[in-house]
Amino acid sequence: MIDAPSGPAWNLFVVLVVVVAAPLLAERVRIPGVVGLIFGGFAIGPHALDLVGNDEVLANGGTVGVLYLMFLAGLELDLALFARVRRNAVMFGLITFTAPFVLGLLSGLIGGYGTGAIVLIGSLWASHTLVTYPIVRRHGLSANRAVATTVGATVITDTMALLVLAVVVGIHTGSASGPVLAGELLLGLAILLGACFLVLPVAARWFFKGVGHERTSRYIFVLAAFLGAAALADAVGIEGIVGAFFAGLALNRLVPNRSPLMERVEFFGAAFFIPVFLVSVGLLIVPGVVADGSTLGLAGLFLTAVIAGKLGAAIAARRLFPYSGAETGVVFGLSVSQAAATLAATIVGFQAGVLDGRVVNAAVVVIVCSLLIAAVATNRAAARVTPETTGEDGALGRAIVVPLGGEDDLAPLLQLAARVARGSGGIVVPLQVVTEAQAPRLAERRRSFESLVGRILHEGLEAEPVLRVDESTAAAIQHTLLEHEASLVLVRREIRPPALDAVFGSPADELASASPVPVAVAALAGGRPARVVLAMMPDGDQPDRASAAAVRFAHEVTGRDLPLEVVPRAGGRDGDARLLREARPGDVIVLAAPPSGAVFSPTAARLAAAGVSVVVLTGPHGSGAFATDARLGLEVVGRRG
Repeated sequence: MIDAPSGPAWNLFVVLVVVVAAPLLAERVRIPGVVGLIFGGFAIGPHALDLVGNDEVLANGGTVGVLYLMFLAGLELDLALFARVRRNAVMFGLITFTAPFVLGLLSGLIGGYGTGAIVLIGSLWASHTLVTYPIVRRHGLSANRAVATTVGATVITDTMALLVLAVVVGIHTGSASGPVLAGELLLGLAILLGACFLVLPVAARWFFKGVGHERTSRYIFVLAAFLGAAALADAVGIEGIVGAFFAGLALNRLVPNRSPLMERVEFFGAAFFIPVFLVSVGLLIVPGVVADGSTLGLAGLFLTAVIAGKLGAAIAARRLFPYSGAETGVVFGLSVSQAAATLAATIVGFQAGVLDGRVVNAAVVVIVCSLLIAAVATNRAAARVTPETTGEDGALGRAIVVPLGGEDDLAPLLQLAARVARGSGGIVVPLQVVTEAQAPRLAERRRSFESLVGRILHEGLEAEPVLRVDESTAAAIQHTLLEHEASLVLVRREIRPPALDAVFGSPADELASASPVPVAVAALAGGRPARVVLAMMPDGDQPDRASAAAVRFAHEVTGRDLPLEVVPRAGGRDGDARLLREARPGDVIVLAAPPSGAVFSPTAARLAAAGVSVVVLTGPHGSGAFATDARLGLEVVGRRG
């Protein structure tokens, strides 16, 4: 006789079938895949088909899934955009906490609860979890201003809700006074911030450069990092999702959005962890509890407070910032979903005796309903929002193609490219070209390329190396620029006889004349840069496109750890005398290309001959888009200089 299948393997098999089939079936009837996963979890759960029980593996997988979701939100957040909208995020965080909090107080008062329970009930609906963030990502809206604002507000609402929880439970149980508990929570938050933003980045850089040369090792490190941050958050009395989000922010610059490591992080999250979390939510649905009149009445009060509060906050954000109607819908869809933080706070309040069983059951109903509403609202609104590219177009470090002529180019060129890319959260694309004439030696060149990849990883870089077979080096570079949507080409200056360049032209000049993106021609002295010197012609006499590229490059290289000095150039034969006189080892001299002639001017050549690192920038070929940006850039530099 064959026994009915059971056990962890069976449970996981059934869940994976739901993960594959439920979104497909849901989308056929025009329901968001997130909703399909929740209903799929209910269908296989103990209160429907009973194909799986309350398996610990699935419960833990669901917990890890919501942590993964918050970690991914922090990892993908455009920090440059977030810096511009941080005030909006704080304002919206306060609004989207206060509105449902006040309405939650009224719902608790109508429900007949005491003061402590009323305050805690209000805080339950003030927080939110970014459950519908995968929908936003699928529509390409991770860099949208409204999304960045809502993601940033998540930490504010969850932290304030946890603060209220700690104070209410502490007062109710008599374990400590409210101010003492609040102080302990703030101390725990300081410890978490220090661990995530001071210790974790240093540890990640050491690991990537020291021992983490394998792709799998880097992924395991990232996985351990966000789980460790979540565990630390739990240990200091803060919800784990806050720790996971902070870990994502801390590793944001070290895991570029286009890097192979990010692809692995997104793949495992989208394929397993996040869907398992949504399925685990469906397992919580108990039809008998939902059908209970008193539970439904209380859940209706709570759900009204959630929807009205979050919708009111989204409308207020539209008036304040302002957002389009579709962006307002995305804000509402992201912020209305109640999940991990709400459920955890409800259970803690119940165990402490502040809340009763009716509130717990009603909270489960609200969580499920809010997720369904959030999924539908986010899906419909996100489809009407045009993905933004403004934040990325001005960043030279978004995707840097570095053609490699030989192993001598590797370290200095790639380290410089990495500095520029890191400031934009971008990716470096080292390019090894095999021309058609070299095709018979392809196997040999492939082995050489694999050696280069190993050296790149040993440098601690998160890059995307490309081996390309093409008719010529120029064609290979052009095709790679298009395929990777490059923002900059960084090439090594080849030293050749001047007569040869005069007759046939320099390869760098040929590339610059045809490139659709800025080209940086570098002669690097090696070693760590000590200072960046931006040499500019007075009154914007240089070509706008080249000036803009030089300004941007200098700012990207400077970052937060290098001084930037702006040196005016007088022009003419003796105009660069000061530049030549004051340049010193360790400088990176950034110049714009001359109005005509070779990219690498005589002044640049003399600086390079003196052992100073020189980078000459040209603007994109055939584009006047940099004209306005050049004037803005020069104004910024003028203030710094």
